[in-house]
Amino acid sequence: MYLCTEIVLNFTYNMDSRILSIICATLFLVLSVALHVVIIPSKNEYNDYKKSRRILSSGFLLIASAVIIRLLCFPPTSEVGFHGFIAVVSLSLLFNILNFISFLYMIETSRPKRKMLKKIAIVCVSILAALGMTGVMLPAGQFYLKIAMSIVYMFLTIVLFTGSIREYDKFILQMDNFYEDELNIRWIPGLLWVTFALAMTMTGAFYYKHVSIVTGVGSAIVYTIVAMKMLSFVPENIHVVRKQIRSHEIIAEDHGEHIHIFPIDGPVAPTEKPAEEIAATDEKEAKRNEKIALLIERWVLLENYVRADINIKDAASEMGTNTSYLSAYLNKVMNTSFAMWLNTLRVEKSKEYLCGEQKISVEECGIKVGYQSISNYSRWFKTITGMSPLQWRKTRCSTDTATK
Repeated sequence: MYLCTEIVLNFTYNMDSRILSIICATLFLVLSVALHVVIIPSKNEYNDYKKSRRILSSGFLLIASAVIIRLLCFPPTSEVGFHGFIAVVSLSLLFNILNFISFLYMIETSRPKRKMLKKIAIVCVSILAALGMTGVMLPAGQFYLKIAMSIVYMFLTIVLFTGSIREYDKFILQMDNFYEDELNIRWIPGLLWVTFALAMTMTGAFYYKHVSIVTGVGSAIVYTIVAMKMLSFVPENIHVVRKQIRSHEIIAEDHGEHIHIFPIDGPVAPTEKPAEEIAATDEKEAKRNEKIALLIERWVLLENYVRADINIKDAASEMGTNTSYLSAYLNKVMNTSFAMWLNTLRVEKSKEYLCGEQKISVEECGIKVGYQSISNYSRWFKTITGMSPLQWRKTRCSTDTATK
């Protein structure tokens, strides 16, 4: 009975594996061609985006080619042994490298950061190759070498993933500290987490062939979504943000567990300074902060924040200061970003229109405080208050009226 069950399971797996392999190979080949063929505007600012698509396309082509070779050269029932293990781990590792490096190019990560991650990847690939060669020459130690290769695979995957997430977080902080609104790229961390989960699940497929069906189906779905997002992506938005951030010297620095945003002329590496010099610096900064606080108060009283499409450069210029000082004040003293501060002012002002003029629509309330679309207004209102503008009007405004 057990033997019959095992035969049926293996037959089903082999058939499913062959069909799934053909589907995956075809799908990844089509996605690879699409990323190469779909036209990209020939602008210099799109260079990183072009590289991103080509790198991801190369990853898809790598997977498709490997699956085709597997189908042509090895029967479904064959066991490829240690050599096959090396091939699967190496292929998965290379694909992960291409996948995460592609993302770093997409958000125009700095060249030094990309170089650092590439160096780590090269070291890990070299270690993997050395372990593989050792296993070929010393068959007795193959079991332990498989474990070591799996650890290298997981280590590099974690490094690439955490590096990508951190770069995304830094970019979002930079953007929030300069612009009033956010780019439509909030889908990126979700896909990064899903691809990371798939990559880690793949370690099970190294040892249990039935897990490969799960990873195969998951990869087909996830990377189809990734390719579609990449093809419909508008790189100009990110390039404009990067350019503005660099021109106004706004960067994100990592301080332990929390990332803070500072202008370039803000905090630097700690150095030993005399107590008198530190006191003088603190006093100078305190006086500057007092001045900026007064400038901000005057600017807010004039209600300049209700204008649409305003950024920190415009606000600082109108206040009579510069972006570096205003950015540092908002981050260090008020513990907020420019986007959150500006939109909080707008939302608070819009509450007056919601409760004061019952005849105007919610959309008009948003327009009066600088929002060009009701969706943007509603999103920020809910982020700040926890409810939509319409819910606020129905609950809070009636209460306020009754109290009066």
